[in-house]
Amino acid sequence: MPSKDKGENDPQENTGVRNRKEKSCQNPQFTKWAESSTIHGVDHIFLGKSKVRRVVWAVILLLAIGGCLYGIIDRSIYFASKPTATTVTADINEDGIPFPAVTICNLSPISRQYADQHNLTSLLSYILFTDSNTHSKGFISSNCQANLEQITDTTITLKDVFRDGARNSSFILACHYGSARNKMDCANMTLRTTLTPRGLCYTFNGDPASPPLLVRSVGERFGLRMIFNISQSDYTHSINGDAGIRVSVHTRDEKPDPLLKGISVPPRSHASIALYPIRSISKPEITRCAPTDTQLSYFPGLSYTTSGCQANEHFERSQAQCGCVDVAESATNDCTVEDICCLYDEGTSTDTLNSTCLPSCNNMIFSSSVSYSQYPSDVTVSLLTSFQSQSAESIDDNILALNIYFGSLHTIVTSTYYTYLWSGLLADIGGQLALFVGASVISFMELVLLCFDETKCSGVFIRKKIKKKHEEHELEERDDKESLNGGKIEDKQANTNV
Repeated sequence: MPSKDKGENDPQENTGVRNRKEKSCQNPQFTKWAESSTIHGVDHIFLGKSKVRRVVWAVILLLAIGGCLYGIIDRSIYFASKPTATTVTADINEDGIPFPAVTICNLSPISRQYADQHNLTSLLSYILFTDSNTHSKGFISSNCQANLEQITDTTITLKDVFRDGARNSSFILACHYGSARNKMDCANMTLRTTLTPRGLCYTFNGDPASPPLLVRSVGERFGLRMIFNISQSDYTHSINGDAGIRVSVHTRDEKPDPLLKGISVPPRSHASIALYPIRSISKPEITRCAPTDTQLSYFPGLSYTTSGCQANEHFERSQAQCGCVDVAESATNDCTVEDICCLYDEGTSTDTLNSTCLPSCNNMIFSSSVSYSQYPSDVTVSLLTSFQSQSAESIDDNILALNIYFGSLHTIVTSTYYTYLWSGLLADIGGQLALFVGASVISFMELVLLCFDETKCSGVFIRKKIKKKHEEHELEERDDKESLNGGKIEDKQANTNV
């Protein structure tokens, strides 16, 4: 009987050949990866000769992976907490530091003469306390409407009351800026009138469009010097019942608010105010602050400040409840005296603690050191009485002096920033992977390629299995047909023999 090839006759050997081919597709790739992988312990686990050593290395690798995951999770939680830090630096400008704007208000916003002329004396308390920031309800009668009925002309706007009622040609007696060599008279500079909750005030260096006044030296000789006559004889109500002036130092593009940021100077005194600029810088996503370019509807063109935002909220509430605004420069629907009671009720029903205003992300403040001395001295009073048509007693009650200057040319800058960024997180994750398992980005790329190759080989193996089953199925069908044909031939031969 003719011999056949061994591969064709022995089904077991055919199966072995197929298994070796399948292993040649699967194992070499994995073996090569296990031998060359930079992940520590993989070669000991999959290629180790001793089963015990392989188990020990598997436990060690699992513990290392656990430690690595713990470190990664810990760093991720720390990153999610958004840790911040604040740095403090001293900024020195060699060209000089810009002198700030200075707003000065008389503590009696409305003169007695104007109040008597327009019969406003009975309403002065309500006029001065319409702003919720200055409210002191316990000291004011609640008969606002009854007092309003005594007014003959209720069409006067509150803006006119504050503008015209506070005008005093003798309020500023002298104003000088700069050193003796470069002294400038404030009469030759623009002193702007500004409406504030303190009434009509005067602002020095308050035009943002004008060139800045640069200061290159410290001390009183290089600052602003002013002398005032507060005219107490023409006082009516003041907000706190005191006499003197209120001084507010601020940037030129900022709305002044002497109520919140100001220094009071009494008569017969000389206040020397040394300024120390401080700037704080942050970002909205770090400290929940508002950008300086945030627009306020009633203060267009001015930088955002918390006090400006609160004043803007007050004007919006006044507009919503009373249909008008009291002393906003940009308002077109000014409140009149007739709206006083509504404004007063709005002010008393509002709590500024519920304000939604955020601090500014870029805020400049001027820390101050204030010293006082008596002014004028007895000798100076004698000289003033010879030049002024005032008695010594009147000078004592009304005259005061003010000096504002820089105590330092360094701007203290505080910056708040994130201390843990994406770069730090990635570096820590890489450190954890390298420390515990010796892995890197390349290690993971090798693992991805291994999975790809194994998947590809698995696909080849599956296709071979399917092809094999299909061939076996065809072989079975062919055998069945041959068996059926053979049976028919045998039956036919049997019938023939019969």
